[in-house]
Amino acid sequence: ENYAALEILNHYLRDVVGTASADPAEKVEMRPEDMHPFILFGSSFPKDKEYTQVCRNINQIKICMETGRTVILLNLENLYESLYDVLNQYYIYHGGSRYVDLGLQTHRVKCRVHENFKLILIAEKSTVYEKFPTPLINRLEKHFVLTSSVLVDWQQEVLEQLQNWTHQFSCVSRFKEGNAFVGYQKDTPAAVVFQATIQLQDMIKGEYFKDLEGLKQASVLGNIPLEELVEEEENSDVWKQAVLQLSQCLLLQTASPDAFVRLENTPLADQQAVLLKLYNDVQHHTSLEDFLQHHLSQSGLQGGLLLQVTTHSHLLSGEEVEQLGDVLGYRDHISWFLLQEFDTELDFFNKVSPAFQRDQVGSQDSLLIIQCDSGDSDGDLIACARYRIYDEGVKSIKQNIILECEGSTHVLFVIHLPQQSVGSSFVGFQGDPWVSAHIDDLRHINSDTVTLSEAMNMPISHLFLSPDSKVSHESERESSIAEQPQLEPSDQQLAQPHFQPKPKTLKKSGYYLRLHGCIQAAASRLQDSAKNKERATDRVKLLVELIPRSPAILDESTFHGTLVTHIHQLLKERESIRQDEKNWVLNEALSAKKLQSGGTFRNVIARKLRDVIIPIFAEIIALIDHNYNLDLVDPKTHDTPVTQFWLAMFRNPQVMHFSYADMSVREQVPGVGGRLAEEEFRCQLPFSWLVREAFEAQWDSAKSVAGNKTAQLYRQLYTLISETSIGSVLESVDEVYCEEFFQRYLHDFVRSVHKCNHKISDHTDMEYRLIEKALSDLTHSTEDFASID
Repeated sequence: ENYAALEILNHYLRDVVGTASADPAEKVEMRPEDMHPFILFGSSFPKDKEYTQVCRNINQIKICMETGRTVILLNLENLYESLYDVLNQYYIYHGGSRYVDLGLQTHRVKCRVHENFKLILIAEKSTVYEKFPTPLINRLEKHFVLTSSVLVDWQQEVLEQLQNWTHQFSCVSRFKEGNAFVGYQKDTPAAVVFQATIQLQDMIKGEYFKDLEGLKQASVLGNIPLEELVEEEENSDVWKQAVLQLSQCLLLQTASPDAFVRLENTPLADQQAVLLKLYNDVQHHTSLEDFLQHHLSQSGLQGGLLLQVTTHSHLLSGEEVEQLGDVLGYRDHISWFLLQEFDTELDFFNKVSPAFQRDQVGSQDSLLIIQCDSGDSDGDLIACARYRIYDEGVKSIKQNIILECEGSTHVLFVIHLPQQSVGSSFVGFQGDPWVSAHIDDLRHINSDTVTLSEAMNMPISHLFLSPDSKVSHESERESSIAEQPQLEPSDQQLAQPHFQPKPKTLKKSGYYLRLHGCIQAAASRLQDSAKNKERATDRVKLLVELIPRSPAILDESTFHGTLVTHIHQLLKERESIRQDEKNWVLNEALSAKKLQSGGTFRNVIARKLRDVIIPIFAEIIALIDHNYNLDLVDPKTHDTPVTQFWLAMFRNPQVMHFSYADMSVREQVPGVGGRLAEEEFRCQLPFSWLVREAFEAQWDSAKSVAGNKTAQLYRQLYTLISETSIGSVLESVDEVYCEEFFQRYLHDFVRSVHKCNHKISDHTDMEYRLIEKALSDLTHSTEDFASID
């Protein structure tokens, strides 16, 4: 069916064939390395289809024929023509020995054939049906090998239970086993049962170091009475249960994280939390670093670990590999290569073989990382490299024994698979001696990264900013103030207006840390007028300065802290309105389109958060940048009176009454001047249009009480405004700045209510200034207005 069955053949041929003679007594005298079949995996490197490589392969087969060692041939379609006489068993007998011709194009070479020699040709079923010529198929004694065919009756029972469990785990909507388990093939459950049985058997014999950890994993699913395994027969219920649970653990190693989310819609919904705990906490799938630290700490295998990790994320860069080596303690003993960079198998061998030579790498353990891109289309190349690495590992063990060297070489294959690889011939579970696992995202989880467990248990508002993270942080604020230059009392009064709030800070955690990365996407949703296209660039520059890339703390007295608070509140309101968002993670996991476009499920979650946060962010920007309002914020210091007034207005939830229900969350949001129908202009008082609206809202009420008495009208209007949230902010302005703020408001008021029709801009500016001057003089000359306290 596929190459995963090769280990099954290797396991049984190891002691049955090889160079063993007909007399079992003679078998003990054979060298251990000769008892193993020689596996010749045809090279799939680009330049290994040439005549020179064919000669090398024929020579290796010739040696095995003469010594009687069994040969297993794989992926050698270009070689079978040279073995025509061997496959037809056209032997020539001379002097009690058998000889056969080996063909090398026009050349013929005679080779002696040992009486115990056997030739086994292995090919995938699809290759045989599609590529093998009929005469070649007719020459061979044919067997169709499935892992399930070597399982005994009680193992078949376990296999049936595992297949039912796999179906329940995977099959939701249009999703099948291949979507849940990466590299899943029809024969995978049987291979897993076979592997689990061998591990349990070797554990009881005390020969297999990983079984204790494997049983520890299995105990998460159910308590296994270990002491009973030794006493019970292998076909007992205790053994069946132990093999089934260990098989489930081995299969979960290759599971994708989105499959655990979909468990909510399966018969295994009640096991979701337990299985996810096993996946993350016991098997360590959160990152490659976590996975390697766990397995390297458990390693006690002579010759080192052989690990195959599949991933949907990008492969590691050279810098990331070096950082990984530092964390693992392999800084000077780590090497890495990209499999596609080699043209021939010899080039590959020359690069990787030094990592196995203890005289070069020393007595310390070393780590060899081999990465492969597009593993679904390079399955033969990966298999070729994998068996080459295995051979080098066997030689390394012998070398260490002879030279009495310490240290092992651990090998890690990192194979990138696209989400579209479901249904390909790639085999995710390899079986012993390889440890097969799937790590969806190789990168380490940062403070701004949303984990799967968090996403499944929290709404988006909590993922953006958890309310539990609010803390008192007066000491940090005091220390930052202490570092500022000391001012004179009079200067301090000017530098610290009355509306300076008591600082609040938040811990550094949550998706809000990525808000800086959302600036461009949010700003691009704003649509400015044709005559004001440069505003888009200026707006982005301002926001980049105002929103830190990596804030050490989140201070709610700053622009960034207030913006985060507003977004957080709007997210909470959104969740109360949209009840369908309660299962947002499940909806993402059920969307095949989003899974394919996102790559890793961690990225799918991040995209969902961006899709929710960015429209809200854009709507807030559109409001606070009305009439170039953002230009009034000084990104370098918040000590200027205008900036502090700006932040005081922005911070007040009653002033900035953002409401998700009132937001239309549009693809294109009107930019500068888009909120009102007035002409665009650069405001001078922060949020002056809100101040004007507040006065206009109270004007009719004040007039109805005061009647035609001007002084009483002003007093009543003052009283009503003072009771509003905007009035409280206005009252906090120091008297020193009242005249300046009044002139700023007058500038904005005139331009918002009066429209000039001059075509020459100088004339327009002059008219506005004349009106401002007249209103200012009128206001200051009004005795009633001046008498107001």
